[in-house]
Amino acid sequence: MMPYRKRTPKSPDADPGGPGWDRNGVPLCPGCGQPGDFHAFERNNSGPRLRFRCSLPSSDACEGIHSISTCTAPRRCSTS
Repeated sequence: MMPYRKRTPKSPDADPGGPGWDRNGVPLCPGCGQPGDFHAFERNNSGPRLRFRCSLPSSDACEGIHSISTCTAPRRCSTS
């Protein structure tokens, strides 16, 4: 349950996503742009990172485990 927040004219309807993320917060494969499947979450000195695999690998760039910083968007950055 979340507290009610009054909407203002500046309130976004949805998170538009960004480089490496879709609007729902799912990481995108750097090889093909398809959604990724969660593999692991890690925290180190450079900050929190999400590790994932491409859900629909279609090229060599899709193979393996990819990593993206969760601090690419301020709303996703959590160091606690």
